[in-house]
Amino acid sequence: METMMRLSVDPSRCQGHTMCSLAAPDLFLLDDVDGHASPAVDPVPPADEGVAQRAVIACPERAVSLEL
Repeated sequence: METMMRLSVDPSRCQGHTMCSLAAPDLFLLDDVDGHASPAVDPVPPADEGVAQRAVIACPERAVSLEL
């Protein structure tokens, strides 16, 4: 069985910079009011794991994580 990666956003750290969504627009939903992000997919499709990792790196607050 293949292990799937899970994307998460810590709501206490997210400041709504939207950098994760700029790096991986198909993987995040943004709040219309404050820009706070939440994962749009669970689990992350294997073909999108590289893009998801770029979103982790792009977050200036380190609110985005990618885990097994």
